[in-house]
Amino acid sequence: MLRLLELYGVGGQRSENPKVVEMLQENYRPSFSNAQPIKLLRNLLKDLDAQWLQEHPEGESQDIRLVSW
Repeated sequence: MLRLLELYGVGGQRSENPKVVEMLQENYRPSFSNAQPIKLLRNLLKDLDAQWLQEHPEGESQDIRLVSW
């Protein structure tokens, strides 16, 4: 998950996703779900990575497949 944060978190190498940045704030509390914030963050990062890889198929060969959990 740390690699995905490097890619999509603050100053992300692929992009800085505003929702990821918001979720990393210490006082973040999801208002719509009883799921644990870490699980919501993990799922968001997985979705962002899958979307990026679909839009940039040439990038898949450059990175180790990140979403295997």
